[in-house]
Amino acid sequence: DYQPASRSLLITAEKPSDFLAGIFSPDGTLRHTGHPDASGHLSLAALQSGVYIAVATDGTTSLNLKFIIK
Repeated sequence: DYQPASRSLLITAEKPSDFLAGIFSPDGTLRHTGHPDASGHLSLAALQSGVYIAVATDGTTSLNLKFIIK
């Protein structure tokens, strides 16, 4: 889930820090990568306003989310 108040991505999983997330612009350009912290949050503070697509995987499970930063 995108958390607009904290400008972060929240990955809800048993071990969220096992996930690697890639944040892409709609044209497919990789804008940010990282592992969420132990609580599942990945800061997106460095990203400008716009539309993004998050792809996160732990090697077994893949998660996708389209979101807007205002």
